[in-house]
Amino acid sequence: KQFNQKQKFWKTKKKGESLQIYDRAKDQLGTSSIARTYGYINMYEDLNDDDTMCVEKKLATLEEKASKEFDFITWAAVESFMQEHNLKNSLEVWLQNVREILDTPHEDVEGNSRVFFVDRMDYKLRMIDCFLTIWQAGENDEFIMTSNAFGIFEGINITGSSMGPFQKAFHWFYVISPKLLLVLCDSGFREGVGFEALDRILGFKKRSHFKDVPHPPPIPEYVNISKQKSAYDSEPVNIFEKDWWEKKTGFKLHEDDKFTFTFVKVNSATVHLVNSIVLNEANPDLQVGFR
Repeated sequence: KQFNQKQKFWKTKKKGESLQIYDRAKDQLGTSSIARTYGYINMYEDLNDDDTMCVEKKLATLEEKASKEFDFITWAAVESFMQEHNLKNSLEVWLQNVREILDTPHEDVEGNSRVFFVDRMDYKLRMIDCFLTIWQAGENDEFIMTSNAFGIFEGINITGSSMGPFQKAFHWFYVISPKLLLVLCDSGFREGVGFEALDRILGFKKRSHFKDVPHPPPIPEYVNISKQKSAYDSEPVNIFEKDWWEKKTGFKLHEDDKFTFTFVKVNSATVHLVNSIVLNEANPDLQVGFR
């Protein structure tokens, strides 16, 4: 009886690790393990480090996955960075970026010269101008996953205009399960902020396809909030200094600060719209995962 129970457990576990998939290249339905469909063997292996799997271990500890691509426009800068840090190719640059970001305190990443400057700038911009929310699909809906959809964005992409190329993301989408979607949102979705400044830059009004979907920011609980003083009553400070806000208000982050995230159950139309964006950007050899 005990053997049968264990056998049933492992069969259930094996089933839980599989996805139903649609392979567009073969035009057929099937099943596949999550690791086989979306995984890469030894993806973070660093042969130049004594511990070749050091990055993999750190990512496993933090339960994070990273995905990064380099823009060919910055290739000259990438080559210069590789030469400066004795790196052989862009993969080693990416590995060093991941390792350094994991090893560096959040607030110090922007000043770490061992992280490629474009990625440092991108990290800082998302840090100061975005917030995270979580969308949940309803009982009869699910978000689909494709091989290139993690981190896909929805926004404005203008080329051939008098102002030159212009790109503005309203959302970045990260499907973490068929029911849950992490959404990195532009700060314009915060109450009282809006996108009027963007309208002035563009010269016309452009809004997100998801403008009517709830965007609740996380609710913070700061340990040192009672010690904060008014920014208007303090002495002038240099806003380009790293800790300028702390000097201005007396507010200091604490490791016990808490952020509570609300799960927003979105309607079918929203789920379908997210899925349509994912499918629109899918590669020709698409494999779609669903339950």
